[in-house]
Amino acid sequence: MKINKQILNQLEIIIRDNDGLSDIWVYGSLTDRASDLDLIFVYKSLKKKIKIPIFIKKKVLDGTIIYIPNKFKDTIFLFEDLKIYSIKYKKKIFKKLTPKIKEYRALSSFLERYYERRRIIKSINKKMNFTTLRILKSLIYSYHQFYYFLKVNKIRFKKKINFKEYVLFRKNFIKFRNEKKNSMFIKKIISYDRYFFGESIKILDKKFPSNKKLNFEYQFNKIIRYKYVVKKNNNIPFVLGQLFNYYGSKNLSLSKKIKKDFNTNKKFFSFEKKYLDYLDLKIVFLNKCYIDLKKNNYKRGLYRFTWYL
Repeated sequence: MKINKQILNQLEIIIRDNDGLSDIWVYGSLTDRASDLDLIFVYKSLKKKIKIPIFIKKKVLDGTIIYIPNKFKDTIFLFEDLKIYSIKYKKKIFKKLTPKIKEYRALSSFLERYYERRRIIKSINKKMNFTTLRILKSLIYSYHQFYYFLKVNKIRFKKKINFKEYVLFRKNFIKFRNEKKNSMFIKKIISYDRYFFGESIKILDKKFPSNKKLNFEYQFNKIIRYKYVVKKNNNIPFVLGQLFNYYGSKNLSLSKKIKKDFNTNKKFFSFEKKYLDYLDLKIVFLNKCYIDLKKNNYKRGLYRFTWYL
């Protein structure tokens, strides 16, 4: 991972000047002008406010600085296949996972990302900028998480989007900033997502049948509300509601917050034991982050790849 020398120096200074930090991890890629700086602050303590230079804040752009406890730092690899570089130790950080955990990770990553990210489809044809470009990348990434889940479950999927097409589109857009020259790719994404959206719901409803189906609404974030009505054509698969319903069923501070966002108090999740064990690791980790951040008056910084609190 190539990191600008000025950015590298600034991040090293942050670690040096903040004894509450164990390390700073950089993830993602800084390949062009449209890239934002994705940072994970690995902390020992948050009692003292961590000073962040304006230069670094500007580089973060649409991202956010994630704060994770040093004691549980490896848990973050359960959320995404992250390419991480340690600023303190000047090396890449890896975590080897079992094939089953990788399957669970692909499924939960897709569910927690795709149905929120696809909101871009409504506006992508009207306005394209660097922010939209980054959201589009996240959308396409979610397609590939679903492809992986299908592959390990030996489920066929007729049409796929090649990530190389996005890379080429991105280069052209940054170079020319001309939407007309790139309209073919945009039209393809809009058309493809219509197909992908419908097929993904059919597959997931078949893969995760439930005898406990019921109508529900879930306030995913300040912008999006998920609604499911039994025996209707829905904009989400039932398993998405089950996932957050399980998160909300735990006796944790964060779970209570999630539970309030549902319009029902009923438990309606139905998953195999190993998947529940995996979800437990995630929600316990998030709850620890949530409590620490709230206790120390950090308004932002919870794990950005799941939901926005």
